[in-house]
Amino acid sequence: MDRIYAHGQGVHQHMVREAYKLLKSFVGQDIREIKDHVGYNETGIGVFNPGNLLVIGAHREDEEDPVYQNSFPFGWTVTNTHFWDPDRGDGSHFNLLQIVYENAFQKAIKYYYGGYILFIPASNPYAIERKLHVTTSLGDHLIIYPDEPQYGGFYLSYYSLVDLYNNFRLKTQLIGKNMMWNVTKQRWEYWNGDVYISRELRDALV
Repeated sequence: MDRIYAHGQGVHQHMVREAYKLLKSFVGQDIREIKDHVGYNETGIGVFNPGNLLVIGAHREDEEDPVYQNSFPFGWTVTNTHFWDPDRGDGSHFNLLQIVYENAFQKAIKYYYGGYILFIPASNPYAIERKLHVTTSLGDHLIIYPDEPQYGGFYLSYYSLVDLYNNFRLKTQLIGKNMMWNVTKQRWEYWNGDVYISRELRDALV
């Protein structure tokens, strides 16, 4: 039975829990900021909803592909970026049915350094009434509206996971139809630059 479920999401979550135990034994003590975000077997109900736990990310990695947006048809291509033959080099690709996919190493680099469009659904619990409240690098309070009122979301990016975690910083992407209301200046605008988010949203993303 273990072999049958070796690639299952429950095994991925188990690996997260065991990885933290290994890290703890190496450091010699609990790391509070990580321990509080490990979790046990929580799965979440959507993209970054609620987020905050490593086991949710481990589970949802088989549900969504936030980096390359692989899903068609019927979601079966989501996991096609989970493979890598290191003997073929970092730049090798995974081929399936004559379709080329990035390998797991390339995806990990994207996760760490950014360089892709981060789509945050408007349905996530950190969007107040389906709007994203952020602060610009000028200190202005900015409200970002979803590109589509009912099912849309927000297009952003980040410089690296370290920068996102330490500085709470994202960058707006002027694509789609994200309207932005500058509360401080009381005007509509398209802010193209850095914005700063809440601790709760940062934890959900990282």
